[in-house]
Amino acid sequence: MKKTVAELLEQKDLSHIPSIDYTGTILEALHLLDELNTGSLLVMQGPSIIGIFSERDFARASASKGSALSLDTPVTELMSTKIHYVTPDFSLDECMAVMCEIKVRHLPVFLGNTPIALLSMRHIMEALVEENEFMIGQLTSYITGGTADTEKTYRNALIRD
Repeated sequence: MKKTVAELLEQKDLSHIPSIDYTGTILEALHLLDELNTGSLLVMQGPSIIGIFSERDFARASASKGSALSLDTPVTELMSTKIHYVTPDFSLDECMAVMCEIKVRHLPVFLGNTPIALLSMRHIMEALVEENEFMIGQLTSYITGGTADTEKTYRNALIRD
């Protein structure tokens, strides 16, 4: 059975939604991205989401505007206003497919009209890896007649200094 967003939200505490008020500046947004260790912020006007600001929005604006881009620019000038979202009943596979199709790394989760979380591609990939490791362990146990080995089945990434 495929894991759903609801199940992921039960496992991980994603209740803090990284956000910035629509009156915020690019500099404030960049500080928040760094402080919260995230790549996107929901841009809020009161309880309503009016956009999403991401590292990619800033990088593209910096590349196109160069030194003409002021860090005092309102975040609303660079944010994406088309908000793609999922609901708790989406499977993680569906979330990954949406993210790949629209080329984003963050998706808000809505319950009715209320945002309840901001999923990152990292959250989804970690959960999918766990799900696949469990399945591999179960299949290995079935095939070999032994007990499931919970040891990780992937190699550690190489790091070059």
